[in-house]
Amino acid sequence: MPTPYKHYAQLPNVLRLSTKSFVLEHGDKGTQVFVADASTLQVRTPYTKIYNDACDLGFILMSAKTGNERVVVLEDIEKDVEGDIQAWEFRSVPVGDEKSFTVLIFND
Repeated sequence: MPTPYKHYAQLPNVLRLSTKSFVLEHGDKGTQVFVADASTLQVRTPYTKIYNDACDLGFILMSAKTGNERVVVLEDIEKDVEGDIQAWEFRSVPVGDEKSFTVLIFND
């Protein structure tokens, strides 16, 4: 049975994306990085407001294998010298003793 992320103030219309749209890569020290192009995700902006009591932006990443959900929050927006967005970098919100992971979405 999937165990969705629960938060007392989570907004009902938070963007949800499936891991099936991402490629899983392994970074330094065994960290996990989910990578995708924005066009593959078919979203204009890959984040929404997550909580009604905070200004955090991000989305919920749902495992295509288990149905489990993790909240990821926007950490950085990478821009080129002209100010155009190149990529969005997100970090998962820690849950219990699970390791956090990174999500990188390229603006193609």
